[in-house]
Amino acid sequence: FDGKSIPLNDNEVDTSVIMFVLHHSDNQMELLEEACRVTKGYIIIGEDIMTTAVDKVFGNIHLKTSPWAKSNNLFHATDKWMKIFLKLNLDLVQTVTIPRNTYPVYPVNRSIFVLKKSV
Repeated sequence: FDGKSIPLNDNEVDTSVIMFVLHHSDNQMELLEEACRVTKGYIIIGEDIMTTAVDKVFGNIHLKTSPWAKSNNLFHATDKWMKIFLKLNLDLVQTVTIPRNTYPVYPVNRSIFVLKKSV
């Protein structure tokens, strides 16, 4: 995987999993479009959810210690993710929320979105 195109045919896999990496990518839409292309069923996405000023402070610290993308605009609140999923014709099946107190070293809310490609 070169970070842009997944070396699989269209609809080749039943489920794709993208866990806590999209906020490190400057090309989130392209990666999600590529996941949609190769997936025929479900896409499971885990992401840090930034809703408060405290979340944003921890997110900034997290990004500054990362060797990948550094833009603060790569974190989204749930409503922004829903708009992105709608644009990609992904139906929300379930959301699992991981509360901020689960990981005291990095106390931000996280969500796992279970999505299904619209037919």
